[in-house]
Amino acid sequence: MELPENDGVPHESAGKIIRRWDSTASAEARERMIFYSDRRKIDRYLQAVDEINLSMKSATITNEQSSAMQLAMARLEDEFGNILITHTTTIETDNYIFYRSFSTHSRTDSTSRE
Repeated sequence: MELPENDGVPHESAGKIIRRWDSTASAEARERMIFYSDRRKIDRYLQAVDEINLSMKSATITNEQSSAMQLAMARLEDEFGNILITHTTTIETDNYIFYRSFSTHSRTDSTSRE
């Protein structure tokens, strides 16, 4: 991943960037999703996660690094869940019932051949 340019903002620690998006700490973070932000913010957040991840591979892991990684994992889980929910279409019940009966029927056929 290409490093985002320093767009006039002083360098921030990876932990600080991750904590800024902690939905338990700020109303703004609860209301906004990272992946609906501009590309620079997304890149900056993902780079911060990468930095923490790489630093955790070293022999010593600080409590701050561990805490930041836990926050990042929880936040990314929320983000990806939101993307899946937002971009999922509803399944028509008739099609689902057909698929389930076909799937069950296919498994029965394959086990009876063995």
